[in-house]
Amino acid sequence: MIGQEIPLTSRIFTATYTLVLNAVLWILIPAFISSEISSEFASIPLSNLGFIYAFGGIITGLHVLSALTDGKAFSAVFASGSYIATAFYVWLAVNGGQLAVTTGSAGNAVTVTLIFKTALFLLILPSLVGAIRPPLEFLLDRGEAGQPARDLP
Repeated sequence: MIGQEIPLTSRIFTATYTLVLNAVLWILIPAFISSEISSEFASIPLSNLGFIYAFGGIITGLHVLSALTDGKAFSAVFASGSYIATAFYVWLAVNGGQLAVTTGSAGNAVTVTLIFKTALFLLILPSLVGAIRPPLEFLLDRGEAGQPARDLP
């Protein structure tokens, strides 16, 4: 919660745990998936290791900074940024919900396209809602909106 004093050792432990977990989820697993599918899906950014390392590092860094500043106002900024970066990463990784696979030689090539834009929207919707939650919590905890009305008995 914003405004509560959280001990430094607890924040460091949480940040370390977040670092390890996010490094596995956003860097190691996508890199493994990339090595397996890069030949079939050459057109998507997920087949590029630089894309995975860059976005994985950004998301992990924002999550760790959010954990380190937990209880402070900057925590809301870092948490919202990580949720927005996560939604953008997922959207870019699957090419905006349109995957195409081409097999065969130049004369007998067959292209199969999978379009799942609605399912992709439902997949990134929790991240977009999560980006709104930390600033709202900050405003409700710190401002008059979080206080009971003074004119009510």
